[in-house]
Amino acid sequence: MAYYTTNNPSSTPPPKPLRILLLHGYTQNPTLFRAKTGFLQKALTKTFPPNKYTLHLSYPAGPHKLAPADIPGFRAEELDVSAAE
Repeated sequence: MAYYTTNNPSSTPPPKPLRILLLHGYTQNPTLFRAKTGFLQKALTKTFPPNKYTLHLSYPAGPHKLAPADIPGFRAEELDVSAAE
C-alpha cells in the first residue's frame, strides 16, 4: 500500500477507482449493450476526468436462459402446432 504525504504539493494522489456495473436486459447481450451505452461511457469520462478517476464499466453476461412464458405477450396456443392439424 502506498502512502502519500501532503508536504510536497507536486505529488498527486493516484486516481480514484470508479467502478460501474451495467446489466443488460433479457433481449440483449453484453456486446450489444456495450455498443448501445457508448454515449454513457463518453459522458462519464467527461464528468470524471481520467487524471482524478479510473473509470471501469463492467458488462457481465447474464447466465439465465429465458423461457418462452417469461416473454411479455407470450401465448402458448400460438406455438402449439399439433392443435392446428
